[in-house]
Amino acid sequence: MPSQKRASLSISDVHEAIGRLEASVVAGISGFYRQFAVMNVGAVDFQEDILTVLDMIHTLKKVSAKGQLTNEIAVFQSKMDLLTLLDKIHRELSGFEMMMETKELSGAALAISDAKALIDELAELHSAQGFPLDIYVALKRDMLAKKAHLKHIFDELYRTAFFYSCENDISELVITFRITVTASAKYHDSPVFLISLIQSMNSAGLLTDYLTTFAESFIKNFIDRIIKNAASELSMSKTKLNATIRFGNMKGMISNVSHSKPDATKILDQIFKITHYLRECLLGAEETTEWTPENQLFVNILFPLLMDTLRTNFLIPSIPDNRDAMNTYPDFLNELRRFDERLKADRLCFPENMELDIFAGNARLQCARKRRAFMMIGIREIIESEDQNTYEVEEATERGSIKSLYSAKMGVAGNKTISESAPGKTDPSTKTGLEINDISFRLPKCHVSVQAQTLVEQAYQILTEASTMDPETATELFYCARDIFDMYRAVMPVLHEDELLNSPTRAVLFYNDTEYICHHLLTMGYQFQDRLPPAINQFATFLDMVPFFRNLGESYFRAQMRKQRDIVQMHVSNAQGFSNLTDDARFETVERCIKQALSHLNSLSRVWKPILAEEMYLTTMGLLVDTFLESVMTQVSALAGTLRVEEGHQLRYILGLVLKAEDMFEKRATGGGGSGMRGIGKKGAGWVKIPVRKYVNRWDAFLKVKEDLIL
Repeated sequence: MPSQKRASLSISDVHEAIGRLEASVVAGISGFYRQFAVMNVGAVDFQEDILTVLDMIHTLKKVSAKGQLTNEIAVFQSKMDLLTLLDKIHRELSGFEMMMETKELSGAALAISDAKALIDELAELHSAQGFPLDIYVALKRDMLAKKAHLKHIFDELYRTAFFYSCENDISELVITFRITVTASAKYHDSPVFLISLIQSMNSAGLLTDYLTTFAESFIKNFIDRIIKNAASELSMSKTKLNATIRFGNMKGMISNVSHSKPDATKILDQIFKITHYLRECLLGAEETTEWTPENQLFVNILFPLLMDTLRTNFLIPSIPDNRDAMNTYPDFLNELRRFDERLKADRLCFPENMELDIFAGNARLQCARKRRAFMMIGIREIIESEDQNTYEVEEATERGSIKSLYSAKMGVAGNKTISESAPGKTDPSTKTGLEINDISFRLPKCHVSVQAQTLVEQAYQILTEASTMDPETATELFYCARDIFDMYRAVMPVLHEDELLNSPTRAVLFYNDTEYICHHLLTMGYQFQDRLPPAINQFATFLDMVPFFRNLGESYFRAQMRKQRDIVQMHVSNAQGFSNLTDDARFETVERCIKQALSHLNSLSRVWKPILAEEMYLTTMGLLVDTFLESVMTQVSALAGTLRVEEGHQLRYILGLVLKAEDMFEKRATGGGGSGMRGIGKKGAGWVKIPVRKYVNRWDAFLKVKEDLIL
């Protein structure tokens, strides 16, 4: 009989059976999951019918000749896969309802998880012919509704299982192991155990969200407070029903916060104990011996949050910012390594995690970076200070001059010049890279701001320290020295822009500062090159900064010179020519304008003479006086052929006033005077006049104009 049955089976029989089954499945599931059903639909079970049709397809494969009916059977199998998938989804969703009725949360969570996976698999068949889109939407909607219902129950259980409180500066966490009552349900007949709840959450794919929320609260209420106040008491107790964790000052209502340096050993020990105890309460003591899915998820969520807090509130603040503290830092690092070993041995940290090892290994580098950051804060405060004092500098007071470096290399006495110590040709075997006439590199006596002098000294101190450190730390300190000058050139022009553009004193002082900094930048890298580690001594230079500083200082100096030139020319032009000087009013106007121009030049002289280097001061005043003479001579030349004898007498008086500009050109006599602020209006002993024509190009021409008036 079986053989006759196989012989009588045809493709049309299988096709009809699949058609009936498909219609039944579609109708049954559509009715069961209809969104607005007005009556209850009975149980829908297609498992037996599906197995019957699958048996028919299997029989058809056997009776068909080899290679025949392959396409037809493939089509049949594809339809049956789709119908089988729909039936499985339906059975999982139906199973969820039964599990919820019996309060089997783990089974309900597993059913929802399987249903979601099957619906995702169904979605991948959306391009198949005859795909039931309406049924897919209905099943997915029902699955999401059931998952939301399950999550609501989990929310209530979570709030019951974990209760945080913080009163009177005491943090407390109560963990309930056996839940019998929630806000909307009672579980007296089948209590929900904490470990079962956690496993159910994991099965439903919801444990990550709950653990993240729980871990964030745990870090905030306990880990942060342990780090900030390690002197407080940590207590942990457990019964069969619950566990309690408390941290705070248990003896009094007022917290006794310690302001002394925290005990690293105690802090790390308390963090390990409380984390180990928490994991034991949540997952059981046996979790320390194996990597279960729940334990992996626990570590995967808690450890990154723990590391973020440790790094921000404990590790980074513990980095020393001075060399004395660095000497005791290895003890702290050893405690940190032991803490890391305990975490890994207890499976509270993944074995491949190397964050704490890397931090301990980079301790010196971290220290250098912290010092670099703190130093830059101090440097910015120096730059932004309102200290208006100046500091007199010259080559003899400064380290790093070309002359002193050459003398140190060659063993030449410091009071001899290069040309005196090595006349004629230099022996090639004694070349040091400094064989150059150093006149253009000498630092003339001048005044610089206290800020500039302090910054340069800071850079020297940092480089001196870098020359004694390991390569990584030395590199950080070297770039810290460069950062000092980068910050100066970035902040100064912005912070004091108005003063640099409008104050003659501030402009020339800034020019001196940039020249002073350039003087040191020329040789600063060379001085320390041999003392720095090989990793950086090949590129330890500051020469690339020199052009920028020079251009920066000169740009503001030129802008100030143009402004002062315009002021002098304005005073002369306000006279509106030198004609009709026999008129008393006109004569007074011209006299007043010339005196105003001279007064302005004298005020600049009094301000600039103590600040600028002598040669720079004389050159600068020579340019302005030359501009003054040019303006006056232009006005005189306009009178050619119209000047009367009476007016000539008055004009000679006016030109005589101009000759008083000669008093501005003087310098300190060799060996005369002492240190300190140079010649603010001083005359007589220690000061000698110098030929004006050396710095004022039009001086002789002006004298000739005045003599021609006499003739």
